[in-house]
Amino acid sequence: MISFEKPGPWALSYFDGQQFQLNPGVSIDEARRRYDALSPEYIPRTVSYIARLTSENDADQVSDLVAIRRYEKYENTANKRQSIIPDIPLQEQAFIQAFGAAEIVYLPKDFGAYLTRIREKAGLSQTSATRLLGLSNSSLARYESGEHLPTITTFRKFAPLADLAGIPYGDIKREYIRAKNKPDFGTIGDIIRRERWFAQMTIDRLSIKSGLSATLIRRLEYDHLPVSLQLFVSLSRLARALESSRLMVISNDLRAEGEANAARPDSF
Repeated sequence: MISFEKPGPWALSYFDGQQFQLNPGVSIDEARRRYDALSPEYIPRTVSYIARLTSENDADQVSDLVAIRRYEKYENTANKRQSIIPDIPLQEQAFIQAFGAAEIVYLPKDFGAYLTRIREKAGLSQTSATRLLGLSNSSLARYESGEHLPTITTFRKFAPLADLAGIPYGDIKREYIRAKNKPDFGTIGDIIRRERWFAQMTIDRLSIKSGLSATLIRRLEYDHLPVSLQLFVSLSRLARALESSRLMVISNDLRAEGEANAARPDSF
């Protein structure tokens, strides 16, 4: 009997102890596209957990606002797992088993393996990479083995490695956040917490920089503030303070959504 370990954190499939299954929200067509792309050189670009969970065959393209709206619908739907997972015909099961096995072979299992793939794609040995990044000889080895995650200060040195590998530094940064602080979840508050964490900013410091009260920021992070003009303005101020284009996009999208709703004849 062949024993499979679970695919890495970027996989679309999981092994339930008996066979591979697709994660909730992953369509068979999306799995087929990914299967065709898998190779030893494959380096994934993370899609947030919520976009993956609510995928409608477009998880790589949807905006944060669309994903958040889908998440709200998902959370309010009874029997949500059954309503999200597509009904996959029996004839597709053989493909799913092959797809799950391929993800195990080609996908990195953790952030250390992900860094190794990037270094190899850049054509560098560990020694050459440590010289490029200004690290000690043993540091990169510890990061790649999964023994340690780099600190945020150290991680900023990885930009040249991303350039050599032909990968946007922002992609690697998002993977680092994913490894350090778990996958993106599905609410505005979760996104604010992650953006603040990546900026290495306390709530009190963010309060001073944004001009918002610490109490208000805490309410935002725990989704205790309804959609309103105050929310648009607060998100915009947080986005500027955190230098977060992601929060600015969400703020603008929410404002446009609010204006569109207000313009409807049946709105009050």
